[in-house]
Amino acid sequence: MFVKYWEIMSLGDEKDMRYHAEAYNNLGLAYYEQGRLDGAIEAYNKAIKLNPDYVEAYCGLGLAYSGQGTD
Repeated sequence: MFVKYWEIMSLGDEKDMRYHAEAYNNLGLAYYEQGRLDGAIEAYNKAIKLNPDYVEAYCGLGLAYSGQGTD
């Protein structure tokens, strides 16, 4: 089911990118809460790429890097 959701998301057009950014941010949060920091960082970076003004994604990215001990 999870894979199907991401397949459907990829069918959107440019006007849907902010919605997709929120979804990637939520995925990053889920990875972060599971301790899967590499996955969280990847998801947060995708959210930022889709919406460079998405402050929450930058915050999550910072927390994930902090959890890794990476500057």
